[in-house]
Amino acid sequence: MSNRAISTELIELGERIRKRRQEMKLSQESFAEKAGISVNTVSRIEGGQGRFF
Repeated sequence: MSNRAISTELIELGERIRKRRQEMKLSQESFAEKAGISVNTVSRIEGGQGRFF
């Protein structure tokens, strides 16, 4: 799989997570707390960045 395909998949995943978080009316802060991750990590995931941890 090419880097471009991986990048596209990460962007799409981040968009799906953001959409679901917003449907649940959660801020990034409250989502991060429930998930046990940092707000920065949530932001990076939703932004489609490859390295989350």
